[in-house]
Amino acid sequence: MENEKDRLEVERCIHDAIGWALTKDVNRLFSIMANDENFFIFHPDSRSTIVGFDSFK
Repeated sequence: MENEKDRLEVERCIHDAIGWALTKDVNRLFSIMANDENFFIFHPDSRSTIVGFDSFK
């Protein structure tokens, strides 16, 4: 039962990380992302690559 609970929470986080723009719930988005300097999002356009949570926020 614990595995199912964990799976549902991960599923919800993934859904919210992708779908947050529909609700504009930036607090939820920030709460499920890694809040540290190792946070990294790569974009093919290097000007858009994000390093660090503060840069993301």
